[in-house]
Amino acid sequence: MLRINFRLLFRNAGYLCFLIILPMTAVALLNLNAATTTVYGDDAQKIVYLKNEDDRIEDMTSLRLNIKVYDLSGSKLSSDFLNSLQGIGCYQLYCYNSEESKMPEIKEKAIKVMNENTIGAVLVIPSDFDRLILDGDYEDSVFLYYGNEDARVDTLQNYINQFFRTASTFSTTADDDKEAFEELLAQANKEGFQIRTESVGSGTSVELTSEQLGYMSTVKYSWALVTMAFTFSGVFVSNIVIMERNNGVFKRTKLSGIGMASYGLVKFFLAMGTVIIQIFVMGAGIKLFVKTDFGINMGQYLLLTFGLALILNTLSVVIGILVNNLLNTSYIAFFLATFTFTLSGLFFTAMPADGWLANAALLTPQRWGIKAVETLLTEGSNAFGSYALAVIGFLALILCGGFLGLNLIQKEEL
Repeated sequence: MLRINFRLLFRNAGYLCFLIILPMTAVALLNLNAATTTVYGDDAQKIVYLKNEDDRIEDMTSLRLNIKVYDLSGSKLSSDFLNSLQGIGCYQLYCYNSEESKMPEIKEKAIKVMNENTIGAVLVIPSDFDRLILDGDYEDSVFLYYGNEDARVDTLQNYINQFFRTASTFSTTADDDKEAFEELLAQANKEGFQIRTESVGSGTSVELTSEQLGYMSTVKYSWALVTMAFTFSGVFVSNIVIMERNNGVFKRTKLSGIGMASYGLVKFFLAMGTVIIQIFVMGAGIKLFVKTDFGINMGQYLLLTFGLALILNTLSVVIGILVNNLLNTSYIAFFLATFTFTLSGLFFTAMPADGWLANAALLTPQRWGIKAVETLLTEGSNAFGSYALAVIGFLALILCGGFLGLNLIQKEEL
C-alpha cells in the first residue's frame, strides 16, 4: 500500500512542486543578507537627510526600523553619534536638521510623524548636545519617542546607553579635551559597537547580538516559506486518504483483517517519507546554492526543520481524515499555516519576551524551532532536548486525533 501511494503522489505535479521547488526556494532565502546584520563603515546604508520637515517616509521595503531624527544641535559630535547608530544595521535614520525648533514642539511632532509615516521611533538631539556629553549629563542628552512595542527599540535604548557609557570613559581619558574626545569616539565608531539585547524567552531571557538577530531573520524567512511546502504536501497525502475512503477501501481494510491502527501507520510513514525527501532536497540545495553563513550549521538547520516538517505534514493528513473533503482540508491547512507562522513570529524581527502573546506563540511548532535556533546561536548546544520534547508532544496530540478519527470513521462505514 505504501509503494502504491507514493506512485500516486509522484504522478501529481502539484505534489512535486511542494516536494522539490518550494523547499529549494526556501533554502535560497538563506543567502539573503538580513537587514539586521551588523554592518559598519562604507558597507552600511547611509543616513537619509530630509530637506523638508514634512517629507513623508513610506519606505517599507527594508527590514530596518525607520527612525526620524530631529537634530537640534547640528554639531560634528551629533553627526558622529548618528553615524554610529546607522552603522549598526538595524535602523534606517531619516534626519532633519531643525536647529530652530524648540523641545516643547517636538513631542507633538513626534506623535504626528509616527501616525502618518512608517516610523517606528523618533529621536531628538537637543541643541546643547555637545555640552551635555562632555559634562557627563546624559539623562537629557537625547529624547526617544516610540509607539508600538518592538524589541529593536530596546536595542536602540541599549545602544544609546552603551554609547554614553563609552563617551563617559573617553571624556575622562581625554581630560575634557574636545578634539581628543572626538578622535577617541571616531575610532570607536569605526570599529563598531557590539550590542546585546534581550530577545524572546518566555521565562528565560536570551541575549542576541545584532549580527545574531540577522541570522535569526534569515532562518525565519526560510521557515515561513517552507511551512507552506510542508503543509500542502501533507494535503496531497490526505487526498489519498479521502479517495480511499470514498472508494470503500476502509471497508475492505477491515474485512481483510488489517486494523485501522496499521492503516494509520502506513499514512504516517507516507507523510514521513515525504518529509525525508523534502529535507534531502533542502540539504542538497544548501550544498549547491547557499554561500553565506546563516548562524548555525547545515545539520542543525535540517534537524530542526525535520521536526517542523513532520508536525505540519502529519497535521494536514489528520485534517483530511477528519474533514473528508479536499477543498475544506486545503482551506483549513492554509489557515493553520498562515496563522501559526504569523503567531510564532516568523515574519517579525522580534517577539515580546512575556505576556499572553508570547505564551500563545508556544502553541505553534515554529516558535519552538525559533527558541532552539536562539539557543544554538548563544550557547552552541543544549537546544535539542526541549525541542525534541515539543516535537514529540505535538506529534502525540496530532496522531491521537488521527487514530480517534479513523476509529470513528470505521464505525460509520460499518
